[in-house]
Amino acid sequence: MQKRFHLQNPNFALNPETDWICYFGREDIEASLKSIILKSLKASIPPKIVLLGDWGLGKTQTLFHFINTLLIQYSTPIFVECPEFPSKTSFFDFYGLLMNKVGKERLVSMVRKVAAVRGNFDMVKEEDFKHLCQNVLAMASGDTLNIAWNWLTGDYLKDPTKIGVSANQISVTTAIHILETIGDFFLAVEGKPLIFCIDEAHRLKNIQVESDFERPFVQALRKTATKNFPVGFIYAIGAAEEKDIPHMFVLGEVKDRIGEYYVQLSVLDDESMRNVILGIIKYVRDGWDYDKNKLKEPKEEVKRAVSGLRRKKYDVNLDTYPFTVGAIDQIMIYFSAEDMVNKRTPREICDVLNDCGTEEDALKVGMIDENIVSKVAAERKQRGRPSITG
Repeated sequence: MQKRFHLQNPNFALNPETDWICYFGREDIEASLKSIILKSLKASIPPKIVLLGDWGLGKTQTLFHFINTLLIQYSTPIFVECPEFPSKTSFFDFYGLLMNKVGKERLVSMVRKVAAVRGNFDMVKEEDFKHLCQNVLAMASGDTLNIAWNWLTGDYLKDPTKIGVSANQISVTTAIHILETIGDFFLAVEGKPLIFCIDEAHRLKNIQVESDFERPFVQALRKTATKNFPVGFIYAIGAAEEKDIPHMFVLGEVKDRIGEYYVQLSVLDDESMRNVILGIIKYVRDGWDYDKNKLKEPKEEVKRAVSGLRRKKYDVNLDTYPFTVGAIDQIMIYFSAEDMVNKRTPREICDVLNDCGTEEDALKVGMIDENIVSKVAAERKQRGRPSITG
């Protein structure tokens, strides 16, 4: 398919991490999120946002798009993917995930820069952490440093005197103080706030509701969601309805602090759908010019292919190739079917484009017309997928 249709990418599938620039047809959500983030940062308030949407709507793509466009300019964004959490997950498993994404080496480097600039750690509220900053992180190495790091990330330490701390394990309150101080360090050293961009956060729903396991999460969310907390959090949650949102995020004591910054991703309307389809086609075919921040011009072989097809009276142009104009219209009809209302998503569009592009008739002729789209629609229905022929 790549060679036959002169594609820059191997196929029409998008990888959110590498294809983050491909964000066509989402001007509404892009403008909304940009406004929220900039408004918060201008007020020196790292944003606390919950990004909601059903599967396939592009939550991960949205995170990476904003990480690589807006957030990187005004903050230090760190991407975190939640694993599958068992029902009895400790808060320290989640906290350790965040700390390890910051990284031992990075924290040590920041602590030493703060020591060089300020000469002391009087701004650190938590006494054990202040001691570690002054006497371990700022100068130690080897086993001592590793033990200190393990303790800071929530591990139990049998003999805390090895590193001069008072407790075998940090408390939830101490963990929050450590995150708060790290946020202050980022501001002092890098001049920009730290923002955790947390994907697959719906997996926190697995944690036992109203339990001793959930309560520390709620305690942490309450504190970290306050406006003056120096670390930002953007949670991407796969949820079609409120009942699918993790319980801890719908509790009043958390929801009231996040306020209006629950942002819903919705299925695409007709105009957005067409823009997404054409945008993906041109991005996959031509690639992106990062220096000029725009799509690359079509390659000469693409122009020759379009000219050849037009001489054969096919209704194809540089906006649609390798699809005909009629094929694009037929894809729009496909997604207009009643049973496709909840499938009008970027992921589903990529699936349809790939199915069309791998059809033998398309590969033989060198283009994709409405007949091929209709055939693909029928086959998708047979596989249990809604289609325009139903």
